Amino acid sequence: MEQVRKNMETIIYVIIPVYNCKKYIENAVNSVLKQPYKKIKIVIVDDGSTDGSEEICNNFARCNERIHTIHQENSGVSSARNTGIEYVIRQHKEYDRGYVAFLDADDAWMKESIDNSVEKILCQELDLIGFQSCMCDYSMNYREKPRDLNEGIRCGGSTAVWNFSTQSFAAMFYSIKLLKKFNLKFFQMKYSEDKIFLMQSLYLANQMYLENRLVYLYRDNDFSAMHSRKMGIEYFLPIIEGYLKSDLVMKKWANNKRGTLQEGNKMAGLYLMDMINEHYMCGGKREDIKNLFKENEQFLYLLNSESIGEKNNQKWKCMVKHPYRTQIKSRIYGLLKKTFKNSFIKERVDKRKYSIKI
Repeated sequence: MEQVRKNMETIIYVIIPVYNCKKYIENAVNSVLKQPYKKIKIVIVDDGSTDGSEEICNNFARCNERIHTIHQENSGVSSARNTGIEYVIRQHKEYDRGYVAFLDADDAWMKESIDNSVEKILCQELDLIGFQSCMCDYSMNYREKPRDLNEGIRCGGSTAVWNFSTQSFAAMFYSIKLLKKFNLKFFQMKYSEDKIFLMQSLYLANQMYLENRLVYLYRDNDFSAMHSRKMGIEYFLPIIEGYLKSDLVMKKWANNKRGTLQEGNKMAGLYLMDMINEHYMCGGKREDIKNLFKENEQFLYLLNSESIGEKNNQKWKCMVKHPYRTQIKSRIYGLLKKTFKNSFIKERVDKRKYSIKI
């Protein structure tokens, strides 16, 4: 047994979901392969691409034994990531340490961020290991300054779910043991599935390690799903339902040490207020909001409960007391937002935001 432990490897499996990303996929994969730490395997999940990405993925797998490609019918990013998780769990040897990381096909890892010094962290057998992420411009030539983490070993549980709120979920390494023990998967949602997955992981973890090491570069891509999403109720409703579901799913894992997860209810309440503002911002009718609350009585209970916090309670009371004012303010904000999408203005805003050369 001692000999087995000495020979234990710590492998990082990077799951890359791909859907029609032939312009970016090569850069994403190479950013991982070129890391100094070589005990990294890549699992590419082609989610029914039709633009030639599928053949690029196959070529990667043919040319490099560290890469495995899976093809599936188009089912969405959550399904693709879950397919990757299932594959890793089947392939990973029980006696080896292992972590799963996620990388979107249009993003990348920072050069030489995962070097051999990371072995000291990986061998501690933590549930989660979190690093920094930052936004980059479309060409990935300039980036913003990442926000600092509260470094060191931290406990998980209900009080820890905000410990990583300033970073992308993909800047976290998730232990295979954690994923397997709690059967952690992504909800079948188009948006916010990553934030819910991260929240659940932080809640279920015993220990995590956070370090101010920039790893994940997120591309500000105007053609991403987030930038082309539906607006108002249609966008927000599945997210609100997802957060409420998350708290219910996590109830079975509540105990004295971990506490009870209630942050999903808080997030649902915040998203409800964002939904109302965006609905009005896009010229939506008040009648639509009234009908929604009639069909979902728990939404009103949520907004009037203590779970969303005193400050947000006051905001909600103000929205109820002054509905026309809320509607007009939101509409004006929507018009201003359209102005700032002007390419001339956006270019100057981006220059200030993404000021650090990569």
